[in-house]
Amino acid sequence: GLGLDPDQFNIWHSSQQAPGQFNFIGYNNPTIDKLLEQGRLELNPDKRMKIYHEFAKVLLEDSPIVYLSAGYGLTAIHKRVKGIDSGAIVTNKIKLPRCLLARMPNIELIWI
Repeated sequence: GLGLDPDQFNIWHSSQQAPGQFNFIGYNNPTIDKLLEQGRLELNPDKRMKIYHEFAKVLLEDSPIVYLSAGYGLTAIHKRVKGIDSGAIVTNKIKLPRCLLARMPNIELIWI
């Protein structure tokens, strides 16, 4: 889902459109669904890479969302670093939610 693995099932698969899930734009493409399902099952890294490259190609052709900006300022700070109140850090007048921080107990997040 949302890690180092290229699996983007949680974001783009049509089954992930319920409240609280990540496909909040309602994107639905049977080809994308099939590729995401195949990618999750494939254990051979070379075959898996080809599946995800095809997924990226189809997604680009559809362009269900256009990114106008990307927030590259998100920094992870190990909990050993002291003196940073991550709950009080504000960027663009948006306070970071504590629920996001609760999911990652070993780090604190700040915007720089």
